[in-house]
Amino acid sequence: MESAARLLRLDDPKLYRPRRTERSPFYAVLYQFFDRFTREYEQRFERTFGPLRGIVPKTVERFFGCGLPEGGFARIRCDICGNEYLAAFSCNQRGFCPSCCTKRAALWVEFVREQVIRSVLHRHLVFALPKVLRPAFRYRRRLLPKLALCA
Repeated sequence: MESAARLLRLDDPKLYRPRRTERSPFYAVLYQFFDRFTREYEQRFERTFGPLRGIVPKTVERFFGCGLPEGGFARIRCDICGNEYLAAFSCNQRGFCPSCCTKRAALWVEFVREQVIRSVLHRHLVFALPKVLRPAFRYRRRLLPKLALCA
């Protein structure tokens, strides 16, 4: 029960720290060039890749409002101490927004660590190498120790 309550506490610095998406380079580039991209997509890319899916502009618009109070927020108040703060809504664009992906990954890791995996002194991890990179390591075996360190 306690771990479930901890999963819901997003102010816990060990669990999740909100990102300032509007300050990231990804946000800046997208904000500056997305309108131009949508205007030019039809003439430059549609023939090769097909029409721009309708979900793309919606996803980007939701990303622009992620974590900003202007996009909506909830007032959270502690019944015990009376402390209040505002929590801006996230966009929940799991495959697109770096902040939302990080939050979801942190919650998942905490759940697996506390609820799924037994407390043992060792772990078994599997590192899969993409097929494109396998020939490089097949013929240059001296790179394998460096690959293991990276993994």
